[in-house]
Amino acid sequence: MTLPTASTLTTALLDQMSDVAFIKDHKHRYLYGNNALALLLGKPLTDIIGFDDSALFPPEFSQKFWVMDDRVLETGEQVTFEESVITATGERIQMLTKKMRLEIGGRHYLLGITRDVTEFNKTVHLNHMSKLSSGLAHELLTPLTVMDFNIQKTKGLLEKNSFDRTAAENFLSKMQLVQKRLTDTVQAVQAFATQARVQTLEKKDLTELCEEVRELVAPRLKIRAVDMLDFAVPPAAVFSLGTQISQVLVNLIHNSADAVATLKERWVRLEFSRSAVSIEIRIIDSGHGIPPEIASKLMEPFFSTKTGGEGTGLGLSLAARIVADHHGELFYDAAAPHTTFVLRLPLAA
Repeated sequence: MTLPTASTLTTALLDQMSDVAFIKDHKHRYLYGNNALALLLGKPLTDIIGFDDSALFPPEFSQKFWVMDDRVLETGEQVTFEESVITATGERIQMLTKKMRLEIGGRHYLLGITRDVTEFNKTVHLNHMSKLSSGLAHELLTPLTVMDFNIQKTKGLLEKNSFDRTAAENFLSKMQLVQKRLTDTVQAVQAFATQARVQTLEKKDLTELCEEVRELVAPRLKIRAVDMLDFAVPPAAVFSLGTQISQVLVNLIHNSADAVATLKERWVRLEFSRSAVSIEIRIIDSGHGIPPEIASKLMEPFFSTKTGGEGTGLGLSLAARIVADHHGELFYDAAAPHTTFVLRLPLAA
């Protein structure tokens, strides 16, 4: 009797998995894929093996995958991310993917394992729905604080008889911005609970987006006596569902302001670096890092080190979901000398 080889058994095992498994080379070509990969893409393996991502996905997806894969192959860093995917049958699901480097015969290859976490996420959402109302209140506090700040400023102008047409137009413009942000925040929370997209994709000029963020975080920074250091924004544009990308930046800067509020040195700054296909924004504050046991939980749904009155951690979990839906990455840089979060987004052509 001839016994099956180890490689034959391994292939048979992988083909029975419900999780997607694949191996790619340094030219991004698929060298192996299991049956779950073929089912997800709606293609026979003969139309997948030997081809790269550009033959299987839209350009914005393939470019994102290439940047990530190259980093894994060059550094050996393992990458885990979650994203919203439309299957070959038109169903929208949430996929959790882990990519790592394999070394075989002195050469490096990329191994990817992808799991459908849609049902798991729904369970997590249901288990935490009791926290959603306080989380929503926390998210709404930002635009409401901006509204109060501008109302008080306008009252001061009225008392000095300095409220002219220009001041009135400026006030109304800011109130319209607050109104839009309140609406977008409610919709974003609804999307988080139902996993539905409720906004349309818009091309955003990065300089204008960052100026909007600067305006929105000003009240919190003033209350916390935290300085926003000057920063230069490179010419670039990104895609955003409504104001969700600016919401991510506002949440991250607010978290930084809260974290350094009791320090002697209190500042937040943004740093930018641009590649051919993406823009990287580093949100840095004067803190000196986050303990590993806390850092490992930062992106978990509703995790927070704050008390209930200060928020439930909805900001970071929303940020992680939003960035994944925009085909980007959000992660904490534990190696940086100051507390640093990195937001990486594909450029809008």
